[in-house]
Amino acid sequence: MLDGKSFGLVDVEHDDNALSFVNGLSDPILLMDLTGEIYAKNTAFLKNSNSLSLSQLPLAELSTLIQESFRYLCFPLSEKTPSCYSTITDSLGREHTLYLHPHLFSETHVVTLESYKNEDILERILDCIPARVFWKDRSGKFLGGNHLFLSDCGLESNEQLVGLTDYDFFPAEEADGFVADDEQVMLLGKSKLNIEEPQTRPDGEINWLKTSKVPIRGPHNDVIGVMGSYTDITERKNYQSLIEKQARQDQLTKLHNRLALQEYFTQWEDDKENCYGGLLFIDLDNFKTVNDTLGHAVGDALLKMVSGRITEVSNNSDFIVRLGGDEFAVLRMFEGGENKEEVIAQVNKLAEGIKQTILRPFLLESHDIQLGLSIGITYFNSGDIDWENTFHEADLAMYEAKISNKNGIKVFCEDIRSRHSRIYQMQTLLNQAIENNELYLNIQPQYDAEQRIVGAEALLRWNSKELGEVSPVEFIPLAEQSGSIHNIGMWVFEEAFTLVQEWSEKYGIENVPPLAVNLSAKQVQHPDFCKNLEVLLEKKPFERGLIHFELTESLLLESEVESIERLRKLSNLGFFLAIDDFGTGYSCLGYLNKLPIDKIKIDKSFTFQITEDSRQASIVETIISMAKSLNMKIIAEGVETEAQMQYLLQHGCFEFQGFYFSKPVSTQEYQGMFELQLNNINDY
Repeated sequence: MLDGKSFGLVDVEHDDNALSFVNGLSDPILLMDLTGEIYAKNTAFLKNSNSLSLSQLPLAELSTLIQESFRYLCFPLSEKTPSCYSTITDSLGREHTLYLHPHLFSETHVVTLESYKNEDILERILDCIPARVFWKDRSGKFLGGNHLFLSDCGLESNEQLVGLTDYDFFPAEEADGFVADDEQVMLLGKSKLNIEEPQTRPDGEINWLKTSKVPIRGPHNDVIGVMGSYTDITERKNYQSLIEKQARQDQLTKLHNRLALQEYFTQWEDDKENCYGGLLFIDLDNFKTVNDTLGHAVGDALLKMVSGRITEVSNNSDFIVRLGGDEFAVLRMFEGGENKEEVIAQVNKLAEGIKQTILRPFLLESHDIQLGLSIGITYFNSGDIDWENTFHEADLAMYEAKISNKNGIKVFCEDIRSRHSRIYQMQTLLNQAIENNELYLNIQPQYDAEQRIVGAEALLRWNSKELGEVSPVEFIPLAEQSGSIHNIGMWVFEEAFTLVQEWSEKYGIENVPPLAVNLSAKQVQHPDFCKNLEVLLEKKPFERGLIHFELTESLLLESEVESIERLRKLSNLGFFLAIDDFGTGYSCLGYLNKLPIDKIKIDKSFTFQITEDSRQASIVETIISMAKSLNMKIIAEGVETEAQMQYLLQHGCFEFQGFYFSKPVSTQEYQGMFELQLNNINDY
């Protein structure tokens, strides 16, 4: 047995060259006798951040500091004194105290010994420290180990261990690594500390160890062997592995998640071989309705079924991902052999297979659920891969599929990027449009059979300083999607209210034709809609009946109880309500009795074909007949010919809006038009 001096077991503060097995351990350790006097502290204790303020003290001062609390520990005054120590018994039946003081030495092992002068001091220390310890000669043969190491090896005594090597306990490949580490430590004369490595147990199980190795030096400071120590960190590694797996796995569907997709994809970024791939983004349609209507439990079960169907039509090598919510992705890679055309054909076939399987009804808890989907595809090759760009391309293609047609599949192209770059630019500029005074109103007059102005519609326009005139077809849907429609809508209201107020003061309330203002579902659904409108009405007093709010059919269909109540409140405030684009959406006849609708506007798509298409004409006639039976006014938009006007007159529609009468004009032009009409009436 090597004695304590061979390992330099001294106060490391006073001997910087001392290489002790204690210093090779990763756990902070203090050696102390039963009076509380500290003999040594290891390197790990010096570096322990939890005891940093104490670790720099000389041993004598450190001993004095802890002796009072240590006496309470060793000689408790009462049963209520908290015990912060545990006792272990070594192989010879001797007891040792492992002491963890929660206030002074967090996570520090304090080994108490009867006397530092005992001849068996090293053996006692080895057997009570919380680590496996072994030592070898220069040839790699074991010279000894503590009782924890012997237990790991399935041995009972050092006599059984001496002379054996790593090859007697571990597979050859694993033993080669251990021996190589030993030789490096002895050759360089430097320690290797806190190395995490696997170890095969005698029963074949794999343990994970945190290992430290230090060179053993002889009397002339020459290296005569190696000492190693390790702690079993298998439980921590398994937990760490579980956490890492969970961080890369969608917990609901057990598919990969977005992080896993990114990591897998970026493995290919440095591969310059001629490899191709396709990335599919899948977004479910109608899932939110199912989730809200049938509950989250049904929604979760549905997502699992969706993931199962996608998996069924995919290859085993496909990387299938749930990105979050109702979005999925599939990555298919081709490592070589296929040309680009074959790749495109296979990925398109995969996309079509996913589409068809998702469109099949899902039977879940007696519910027959029908989902839609939109799929975006982008292709890439390994010589030109960029994760962020590829991900963005697939996302853009999916979005394009969603807005283009139902259950669509879109392949990314640069035109899509250009369109979305413009959308992004428009959104940025639209947020500044009010502040930059870029928004304005045009007015399109509405006429009766005698071609007299009986009303008008306020039409929002945007003249961007950077983009020029932007079509409402482009910017209004964008405003609704982004939420900026709330501020823009209130700006339109204020402008329209101001016009009506000024005209009323100038020409008299009875002489001012009503002004129609469009109202979107997004505006009504905003929780502050009524409050903001009331604040505006306090600033702009006018005859409320001169403002007609035109509602789209979709607003009625999408509105919840709160939105319907807000529309009723508009009517109670004196505003008129009209249904715009009537007949273009789904049936909303059920809402006509629930809401105080005053007028129906026939959509221009029907008016345009009224004299050429008998079916369209029949629809118009039905709408007119229904409006009359409900005592509602009716107006037709999109009237462009004399024939269209005459047909409408013959079937009972007496108000018109369209290019046959007037295109949209500026507010000043419109004011001049009805002022001229008013003067003519007065002259008459």
